[in-house]
Amino acid sequence: MLNLISGYAQKKISVKTSTLMLALLSLAMAILVACGGEATSTASPPTASGEQLNQAYQDALAAKDLAKFGDILTDDFVFTQVPGPGGTEQLTVSGRSAFMVRLAGQMDNNTILTSTEDVFDGNTTRGKFSLTADNFRAIGVDALGGDYEATTRDGKLASLATFIDGPSLQKLGAALAAMAPPGIEQLSLAYAEALTSGDLPAFGEILADDYVRTRVPGDGGAAKQTIAGKDATMRRLATLMERNAILTATSVTVEGNTATGTFSFSADHLTGIGVDGISGTYTAKSKDGKLITLDTVVDGPSLQKLGAAMAAIAPPGPEQLNLAYQDALAAKDLARFAEILT
Repeated sequence: MLNLISGYAQKKISVKTSTLMLALLSLAMAILVACGGEATSTASPPTASGEQLNQAYQDALAAKDLAKFGDILTDDFVFTQVPGPGGTEQLTVSGRSAFMVRLAGQMDNNTILTSTEDVFDGNTTRGKFSLTADNFRAIGVDALGGDYEATTRDGKLASLATFIDGPSLQKLGAALAAMAPPGIEQLSLAYAEALTSGDLPAFGEILADDYVRTRVPGDGGAAKQTIAGKDATMRRLATLMERNAILTATSVTVEGNTATGTFSFSADHLTGIGVDGISGTYTAKSKDGKLITLDTVVDGPSLQKLGAAMAAIAPPGPEQLNLAYQDALAAKDLARFAEILT
């Protein structure tokens, strides 16, 4: 009987123990599930890939979302452009903050960046890029293109290098050259062209306000003639245009803002006295894209032609008139006295 009771008790204890074990197991599983859920909710987000960062960069720039670049770029991000602005060998911008200033300027110009032929290799991405922006369109450049290389670190862009291609550099160079103020050689040739074509308004863009024109020798054999100021010069030019002046400049040599060369000049008032044209040398100087001085020196052969022509049309002096009187009287040339006597 005792054995029976004992066996029954043991059986009852065993049942209670099993029940308790099941309860403990259920509790443990509940704890594990709860812990697993909490671990999942606090886990770090997956690291962005090079492909994702590449697209995020382009999207943020197009959307003008400057703040987004705080999540895209590392603090020590480095941007490199080859060649740099103005033909410099390389432009480098170091640090996320400094580069975001550059990005802000690109956003103001409605910059759109697209990449193609992307190759993602570990933490390095390479491909082609195309960039359009208002500041480029304003100078006649529709787009720039080239190659790029980007590296990533810890889910962010660590560096970006761009290499502008040859055709883009040619377009940029031509556009910038067209915008640049004219050099001294261009101004010298423009002066001659405007005078010959009778384009007086063009001199408003060619001459500086304080422009000074000198000629050696001056009119009437003076040692030097000077015309100071753009307005006074343009009045003189207007007179020359009325006389169908033709000016050519040749053998131009440029040194800095100074041009030297030879010139030839013809006009109705010269041909009217039998001089087909004159020639000589000139020196011109410019400042801020405008002519500030022009000096001309008439050469020896031209001076001789001018001198002979002036002498031929000069009124006779007393000695000449005296001899002419005697000759006319001896020759009984009564009509000649009409030219000798007042």
